[in-house]
Amino acid sequence: MKALKSPRWPQVALVALSVWWGTAGPALAAADDIFYACDLSPDEESHEVYSPGKGHASFVLERATLKLSWNVTFEALSGPATSAGLYGPDRPGGNAGFQVDLANKGGPKSPLIGSKVLNDGELQYLVTGRMYVNIVTPKYKDGELRCQVTRLRNKPEPKPALTQ
Repeated sequence: MKALKSPRWPQVALVALSVWWGTAGPALAAADDIFYACDLSPDEESHEVYSPGKGHASFVLERATLKLSWNVTFEALSGPATSAGLYGPDRPGGNAGFQVDLANKGGPKSPLIGSKVLNDGELQYLVTGRMYVNIVTPKYKDGELRCQVTRLRNKPEPKPALTQ
């Protein structure tokens, strides 16, 4: 078998690798994303809340970059949301400190869509199940809707959109 004598061989290999990485590479990286979700409810709050509100929060953690992306929807609150965030570290029923602002630039209006690269502490709280979502309103200054963020075994099916 003859060896390739073309000086272009390294260039061809580099282009082929770049094309592969540009198409298959990200698909392979996405295969190890970690999914989290929870259903927002007034029943999850650590204080008494009387609200017909409900919602859903879904998160994707990219392992390679530690970027957490979210989509949080909610409806039927007692008033406009004044704050929406991830809190931790704490288990269900406890209260913890504000960690990640989930609100959009225009304020906490459903749907909340965004992302953030987590620091080591935030990552640790998330992977150990010690973070929760809390939606605050003027009537319920400690939170009207809450849910403990839990890891999902598989990629979730899309949830139907909430009506506003």
